[in-house]
Amino acid sequence: MSGKAPAPPSYLEKQGRGRKFWQRVVGEWECSPAELELLAEACRTLDELQALRRAVAREGATVAGSTGQRRAHPALTELRLGRGELRRLLDALGLEAAVGAEEGGEVVTLASRKAQRAARARWDKQREGRS
Repeated sequence: MSGKAPAPPSYLEKQGRGRKFWQRVVGEWECSPAELELLAEACRTLDELQALRRAVAREGATVAGSTGQRRAHPALTELRLGRGELRRLLDALGLEAAVGAEEGGEVVTLASRKAQRAARARWDKQREGRS
């Protein structure tokens, strides 16, 4: 990578998943201005998902409805929608993120993932031929 990596957007949480993901991606790849915009939105989404998870952890998976009945926490719906948006942004960037662990999250190119699948398929085919 040539030059200095771009700084993360100021609105990302200081210790949030979005900032960490930004630093990991720009540390490995040069991004065009359009890619940086998509990356910024993906990072913002990661931070928002983290905040929604904290809200559910703090308040519980169910909340009282208008008549006192228990219903699913509204943040659960937002989490589901946010995960879909994150997937679309990462696909647009050509990235897949293993974002399950708070501290982890390996970044893999889609081309690399496809190549791994193709290699596994070839090895499986060879093994079947030997059996």
